[in-house]
Amino acid sequence: DSLTLDLSADSTVRAVSLTGDVVAALAGAKNGAVLTLPNGTVALDRETLTALGSAAQADGMASISLASADKSSLTDAQRKYLPKNSTILNISAQVQPKNGTATRVHALNGTAAISVAYSLKSGENADHLVAYYLAEDGSFEKLPVIYDAATGKATVKTTHFSTFGITHEYSSDFSDVNLRKWFYNEVNTALENGWFKGLTATKFGPDDGMTRAMLVQVLYRMSGS
Repeated sequence: DSLTLDLSADSTVRAVSLTGDVVAALAGAKNGAVLTLPNGTVALDRETLTALGSAAQADGMASISLASADKSSLTDAQRKYLPKNSTILNISAQVQPKNGTATRVHALNGTAAISVAYSLKSGENADHLVAYYLAEDGSFEKLPVIYDAATGKATVKTTHFSTFGITHEYSSDFSDVNLRKWFYNEVNTALENGWFKGLTATKFGPDDGMTRAMLVQVLYRMSGS
């Protein structure tokens, strides 16, 4: 079983700081530890806890934070690939041995599961929720999201701590639409509004020509008819 540290009663808490020996002790739990904050939970497996405790050393400190973020806090490279209407999260870890230098931890030796509240909007489908891990240099990784309708929580599993964007990706079924394409946000806007539906269940056809009949149909939908 996992151990739970519940700090959710204080609405101002956004981080947990523990001594290295406490982190190492938490690593002894079979399924690691769950840190419950007012704005979400961070579940750390034994491998992650062991690495953090070792890096902090027994009398040092390890801190883990979970906070909402906005576009202004991102690098230019991150903003370039941030899907529109994303819920932006900044999850960070820092270790500091006693009398040592504080160091941010990005790559985990194990896995973390981050859960936050997410309200599905009208027309959204939980199966189309995805998350993007956005590194400061603009590299990214698409991650699945597990949505619990009963609790309204979206959960992302990751091996990195950094910035994440959770978004409803209308284009997720189409193999020819991805975040690196210049038309990504435009296609998702068109799908969200029902202007386009794609050529097949898995092909949107952004590079295909449009017939006159297709154009008439799109204009008809855009007019609200």
